[in-house]
Amino acid sequence: MKSMADLGQELSIQVVIVGGAGTVRLPDGRRFWQSPSFPPVTLPRGRAHALLRDHLEEREHAYGWAYLVPPPRFDPEGPRTGHIARWSAQSDESDFLRSSPSYADFAQAVRQAALTPWQGVCLVGRNDTGQPA
Repeated sequence: MKSMADLGQELSIQVVIVGGAGTVRLPDGRRFWQSPSFPPVTLPRGRAHALLRDHLEEREHAYGWAYLVPPPRFDPEGPRTGHIARWSAQSDESDFLRSSPSYADFAQAVRQAALTPWQGVCLVGRNDTGQPA
C-alpha cells in the first residue's frame, strides 16, 4: 500500500498535511504531547500525529509533501493580517509553543504551502519571530 507522500510524488502533486501541536519537540527530547500541560483529551491525536511526523521525516529525501504543525493556541477572533512565520524542524521547538496566529492567517499559510509549494515539516505561527513564510 502506498503512502500519501508516495502517491503525491508519483503523481507530481503537492500533499499538504495539517498536523498537531503535540508533535513539537521539547528541549529534553520529549514531544509536547508528553508534557503535563498537553490536554489529556487530545492525547490520542497528539501521539498519532507524532508518529506520522516521524514517518514523514524518515522519508525527507522524497519531498512532494509538507507537514504543517500549528501552535497549540489560536486567536479565534483575530483578523487576517498576513503576518505568518514558518520555522523549520529543530531539536528544540519549544519557543514555537508561544505563537498564536489567527485562524485566517493559518488558513493563508495552508494555501501558500499548497501553491508555493513548501517542503517537509514546517511549524507555522504568528510572525513575532522566525523566518518569513
